[in-house]
Amino acid sequence: THLLTQGVTPKNGQTIQGEPGTIVSGNDTAVYAFVGAGTNVTVQDLIVERFNNPDQTGALGGVGGTLGAGWVLRRVDVRQNHGAGIRLGPAMQVLQSSTHHNRQIGIVGVGDDVLIDGLESSYNNPAGAVDPGWEAGGSKFVLTNRLIVRNSSFHHNVGPGLWLDIDNRDFLLEGNTAEDNTSCCN
Repeated sequence: THLLTQGVTPKNGQTIQGEPGTIVSGNDTAVYAFVGAGTNVTVQDLIVERFNNPDQTGALGGVGGTLGAGWVLRRVDVRQNHGAGIRLGPAMQVLQSSTHHNRQIGIVGVGDDVLIDGLESSYNNPAGAVDPGWEAGGSKFVLTNRLIVRNSSFHHNVGPGLWLDIDNRDFLLEGNTAEDNTSCCN
């Protein structure tokens, strides 16, 4: 287990590789795990947990617009964070990963050419602390172009499982399941 006191800002092309069982923890005090404008960054084989990120920001990815293009998250387990587990950036790929038991939402964000393949987003907003009609549950995507979500599962979230909100263009949803999520809005 590696305890972070502040977020790591990877450089262009850097790969952050964990060994089996590697945990990166914010210990409920550090705000973000990995953020920054570095491009083509890969983060893989890690557990990212207990970051004190605000709502609408990700323990991985930070605030919208702060990630460089082309990040790849592969086999990353993002759990028990205060806001969102993952915040998307442009041309980001989230592959064979999971996001669960985050206080607000599993995965959220904007971005062109985003690929999500093999994600499990479950048990997010477990206490119902965040209004699902605002932004909570399994996922929420807005202002995307060419978003692809495939072979993914969104279940047991308090709020929508798979939510495409405003201005998503040319998206593809294929081979996904969404079940046992609560209703979001009246």
